Amino acid sequence: MDGRKVISTRRRVRAIAAAALAAAMLAAGAAPAAAQALPPSERLFNTDRYQTAAVVSEHAFPSGADTAYLVSGEIFADGLSAGAAAAQEGGPVLLSTRASLPPATASELARLDPTTVVIVGGTPSLSAGVEAEVRAVDPGMSVVRVAGADRFETSRMVAERAFESASSAFIATGLRFPDALAAAPAAAARSGPVLLVDGGRASLDAATEATLESLGVAWAGVVGGEDAVSRGILDDLDAELDVRRFAGPDRFATAVALLEVLSAADTVYIVSGERFEDAIAGGAAAGARGAAMLLARQACMPSSTLAALESLQPDRIILLGGEPTLGPSPARYESCG
Repeated sequence: MDGRKVISTRRRVRAIAAAALAAAMLAAGAAPAAAQALPPSERLFNTDRYQTAAVVSEHAFPSGADTAYLVSGEIFADGLSAGAAAAQEGGPVLLSTRASLPPATASELARLDPTTVVIVGGTPSLSAGVEAEVRAVDPGMSVVRVAGADRFETSRMVAERAFESASSAFIATGLRFPDALAAAPAAAARSGPVLLVDGGRASLDAATEATLESLGVAWAGVVGGEDAVSRGILDDLDAELDVRRFAGPDRFATAVALLEVLSAADTVYIVSGERFEDAIAGGAAAGARGAAMLLARQACMPSSTLAALESLQPDRIILLGGEPTLGPSPARYESCG
């Protein structure tokens, strides 16, 4: 691609992010103008989160994948850093219950025909029985479990496994899900991991600092405001790295701010900002396909998300999840007002 075109597109996407953030800050209860010439929305879903993740995987990886990640569909902690890692390895993130492997997940693993399945999280998240069922899908597959003492160590182990080195990394709180999940496509665009921290700490923990150093990270994106990742953590990062904070007045606007990282986005995935499960699968799909991912409410489209869509004018807008997750109003681009 022509270098001048890439620079021009990046500037346009940055302007889109800035304009959408301004819209969120200025909305003050006033409904924005109707969606401007956006394409009709599409929807990928099935009867539950496990089947939906399988549908997303088949959509994003129609020819299969060498590597697939498996995380809990019941708790979000271990899935937060899996999306960027899976995108780096060119594969999806699928979901399982703790007790047993859902049939839809087993079927999708068989279709993908991966050489390696990475199970993220210890047996309290995904049991030994699930691991045995994964191995039974294809005895020739390599099945690797990545699990630390807690979600923070697990995220570091996931990063160290998927990335031999990385010049960039994103830092997000591991105590709640929206920011870390929204960061997956941006991290994939910069070929880096998402690392989880306890954002309330006054300083950066030594283990995360060591992982950043071992990977060779020179640039870090901090996701969320100071209520998510403290000023002390950012200052410690800034002492060693080039650091940029991506934050808006809420989770929806923070996801928009991350658009600045993308050079282009012809496709935008819309996921719930209120529930985590579909965004776990969506982050890997968006990251692998060079797409953007934005957040919506079940009942409406936040003004910042709508402004970003109107400015970006993507060719496709794809909602992930059924109407209990994202109702008919966001599918029609109806603003929260």
